Amino acid sequence: MTLLDRAYDRKVPLDDVKALANEAGGYPIAVLQARYALKRVLRSQYNVQFTEVPDQPNLDWGPLPLYECGRMDGTNEEKSFETWMLSDLSLCKDIAEFSSFAIALRGGALKAKPKATASSEAITIPPPAPTPANPPAQAQAPAGPNKAVLIGGVVVVAVILAVIAAMMSG
Repeated sequence: MTLLDRAYDRKVPLDDVKALANEAGGYPIAVLQARYALKRVLRSQYNVQFTEVPDQPNLDWGPLPLYECGRMDGTNEEKSFETWMLSDLSLCKDIAEFSSFAIALRGGALKAKPKATASSEAITIPPPAPTPANPPAQAQAPAGPNKAVLIGGVVVVAVILAVIAAMMSG
């Protein structure tokens, strides 16, 4: 998971990500494999309903995590990937179903939570404010049909009748 955390963190230099990926099989395939490992964990342990979780990643999809991480070499490479991506429905589904997780990874979701300190443990949450004895009256919708709905309905009926009349006379 360290590889994913660093790959999706744009503050980490790309050379550091590549060095870490080289230990796990090479860049960018190692990042893609780590991404699928995370998807398998999310599916099996947290019941996330992914449809695209291959046991072996498609090597053609190597640029996928680079695209999600925002680490492609400029807008031309990104545009080319997006154009190519549209030709592969499985790839589109994979990106779509993982998009919220990719955003969370870019936001640092895999980083360790800071340990509580004495000052943070001392923070207390005040009790809720008491509610007034007589809460304000709830605004109620006016009884009866809405004028706009009635007018819209009349217009639709008039158009339908006009079309029927035109068909019968013609």
